[in-house]
Amino acid sequence: VEMQRVFERLAVFAGGWTLEAAAAVMGEDLDEFEVLDLMTGLVDKSLVLVGREGRSPRYRMLETIRQFAQERLSESGPGDEARGRHLDFYLALVEDAEAHLYGPQQGEWFRRLDQELENILVAHDWSDRADGGAEKGLRLAGGMRLFWIVRGHFDLGLRTTRQALDREGAALATAARGRALSSGGLLAHRVGDQESARALLEESISIAHSVGDHSGAARGLNFLGIVTFTRGDARAAHGYLEGAIALAEGVDRAS
Repeated sequence: VEMQRVFERLAVFAGGWTLEAAAAVMGEDLDEFEVLDLMTGLVDKSLVLVGREGRSPRYRMLETIRQFAQERLSESGPGDEARGRHLDFYLALVEDAEAHLYGPQQGEWFRRLDQELENILVAHDWSDRADGGAEKGLRLAGGMRLFWIVRGHFDLGLRTTRQALDREGAALATAARGRALSSGGLLAHRVGDQESARALLEESISIAHSVGDHSGAARGLNFLGIVTFTRGDARAAHGYLEGAIALAEGVDRAS
């Protein structure tokens, strides 16, 4: 019964998974050693395939087997709980990665996001139906900004960010919405939609000021300066960039 339950819940993954991710999706019912033992049994039955991710194993299912497991998961009942834990795991991964994408480990973290992109997109989709999903979707969208830009996924990033912004419950003026708006503004700029870029960034700055997010306001002003300069208004761009510098310096003095 335990092996069957693990098999069904593993269907929430797309593009493979790690032992850590699998244990997170199982919840508190099974510890990591029990999950490993049961997944090894599934590997022995050829229901799960295992390869290497550097020095760590990475697991996956053939798509036909995954579809069968998804059907079983939908029938058995706990699918929403497993998908919710999947969302929480990958949201935490994105937010953890964001803190490292500017540092000496950035290459490793970019590779990890590359590898987990399918799971991140599945998590993004599920946030449309999850409890507290609107806020989580905004956090996920905002946290992926640098990844979208560096990897050149401008259209995909803008599409997922707009979906997060347009969800029911996502219109509240929160720091998470402000960050997602600034991400969407920069992505709209990168795809050449300067009018949308300006509108998204102006809303992000307004929200950041209203919630006291000075770092967010500085980021939005910086991006708005870039967009404005691209549109040919160097004087206005200079003003926005000076405002961003002033706010950033204030944040540095306070920290």
